[in-house]
Amino acid sequence: MSASLDNLIESVRKNCNKANFVLKLEKDGDWREFIFDRRKVVHIDTSEVREKFSSLLMAENLISKEELFEAIKKAKGNSYEVDNIILNSREFSKLEIYKIFRKQMKYVVADILLWEDFSIKESNLKGGIKFVKYPIRIEDFYMTIFRKYIPPEKKEKFLSLYNEKVEVKVRLPFNELKKIPMTKDESILIGNVSNFSRLSDIKNFVKIPEEKIINILLAFWCSEIIDLKKSSNVSFKITTPDTEENLNEGVEDKDNEELREKIESLRSFYEDLRSKNYFEVFDLTPEDFDMGKLKKRYLEIVRNYHPDKFAKFNSEELNNLLEDLSNYINTAYETLKDDDARHEYENNLAKYSAKSSSEKEKKETPDKVAKESFERGRMLVNAKNYAEAVSYLKAAVRIKPDNAEYNAYLGYAMSKTSQFRREAEKYLLKAIELAPMQINYYIHLGRLYKEAKLYNKALRIFQEGLAWDNTNNIILKEINEINEILGNKKKKGFLGGLGKLFKK
Repeated sequence: MSASLDNLIESVRKNCNKANFVLKLEKDGDWREFIFDRRKVVHIDTSEVREKFSSLLMAENLISKEELFEAIKKAKGNSYEVDNIILNSREFSKLEIYKIFRKQMKYVVADILLWEDFSIKESNLKGGIKFVKYPIRIEDFYMTIFRKYIPPEKKEKFLSLYNEKVEVKVRLPFNELKKIPMTKDESILIGNVSNFSRLSDIKNFVKIPEEKIINILLAFWCSEIIDLKKSSNVSFKITTPDTEENLNEGVEDKDNEELREKIESLRSFYEDLRSKNYFEVFDLTPEDFDMGKLKKRYLEIVRNYHPDKFAKFNSEELNNLLEDLSNYINTAYETLKDDDARHEYENNLAKYSAKSSSEKEKKETPDKVAKESFERGRMLVNAKNYAEAVSYLKAAVRIKPDNAEYNAYLGYAMSKTSQFRREAEKYLLKAIELAPMQINYYIHLGRLYKEAKLYNKALRIFQEGLAWDNTNNIILKEINEINEILGNKKKKGFLGGLGKLFKK
């Protein structure tokens, strides 16, 4: 089984970039055929009638038995033409075509995975057949295979990297990635995988069993959705004319001692700041807080570590450190200059700093403060005490403005509270921007628009969510309800104004 499947995968990788490449698999007179066109599956055929595209259309009640038989008669047995005749005979949505085509692919691949051995025939399609199906990305095809089967040598190599420091790169841009349907767990992992230097650390931050995490990441890797590369603790690699090893990006001169010193000095300064609470960052305490001193110290740090002062080094590593430092300083400054946020931070800091007299007083980190505020807010949301939840969730977002979950909960709580409802849109949009694969975020925002009678906006958001999970029953139900409303509503009823919810 494995050798044949490995040969299939190798053949697809080698030829899928070609135009109209045909791959036919046969076993004991049974056969399956795929046609690839520049990294997309454009047609699938099979000896099993129940797995043919036109048969699945009928099974889903999208066409009648009479329509199918009429198309078969017109096509004179040519299965390509049967599909084309049916798809040209009436208006189908892209989603309907894509859904049936993916179902066909899953059925066909499932059969192949059960074959112990089969023959493979490669060829190029000639004759210029016009395909009208909504094509399937090659990564989607790979994922359908690798969710069930992983080449042994790939698994062995992956496991050797799992507990090592690795560089993870998501290969596809967002607009392409969203075209690959994923499960909820897959969406969570693809949104978080780049945040960790060790893949094994992910299990501590997501509520997914470790074995499942490994299997999903393996499927991503084998499907070429992510790249993995073992990283070194050494920031700068030494090369000689006898080796082909390159310096890290942005460092062109191996003898640039000044750059190395700057990076080490900046890293040391940043790590020292991270060990302090927000007041200590600016040489203040809660008791002697002074707005003038805060601003003076803030401007001093900003001037000393402005990126323009380091532009001559043209170093990506240095620029990344400066960006991290800037984000941390700005978060601390914004928290302390706002009276409500400062008092909230000070109260939380006191809770964590209170230890027994025998212990040394411990300093609270912003991450922990934000997490405690969020957890308190989440409990209040679960208790449907939305108004009180907003204040805690706001504190969490102030400290960690780029946390998708914090923004989503704040937006949801605001959407349930009349005095905050106008602000809810901003935080839900931010959550979607930060974690575009989280289906619930689209559902909450779509329902917010729907309640505001902004039906076109709601439809657009629901359809964006559907791109990640085209079988999501909640979204499909919401879309159907809106379509019914729009169908029964006069034009002037849904084009005017923003509705009471967003009334200024």
